Amino acid sequence: MVYQSIGISLAFYMIFTASYVIQLIVLFFRSNKNLNRYIYYHIYLLILLYSVGQLVQIYYYNFQEELTKLTAYQNEENKQDALKDLQEEGQLAQTIWQLYFMCTVIIIVVFKISYLYFGLHQYVKFMEIEL
Repeated sequence: MVYQSIGISLAFYMIFTASYVIQLIVLFFRSNKNLNRYIYYHIYLLILLYSVGQLVQIYYYNFQEELTKLTAYQNEENKQDALKDLQEEGQLAQTIWQLYFMCTVIIIVVFKISYLYFGLHQYVKFMEIEL
């Protein structure tokens, strides 16, 4: 159960990242010079989030390797102790991943709201100049 939910979260993260990259590319080609600096901030944030996501993914796959090593144990007593440790580590990994995913979504929503405000503010300035 823990592994399925982490895998589903990773899939959503990859889809979310891909849609965000496409949106940034479209925004970059449609924007004016004032928005380019803001887009670069978005790109830096995306690189940061992607690198942290990769670290979480590496941790998750290392955890999966440890789990496969567990099946090779011959001694039942050691197997039970190792299984208990891995279950605790798996719950911790799931909690860390869920917190990271929620923080990523919150940060991007805040950036989108600020971008909407910034974009509308620039549009109002443009309309005042035209009038």
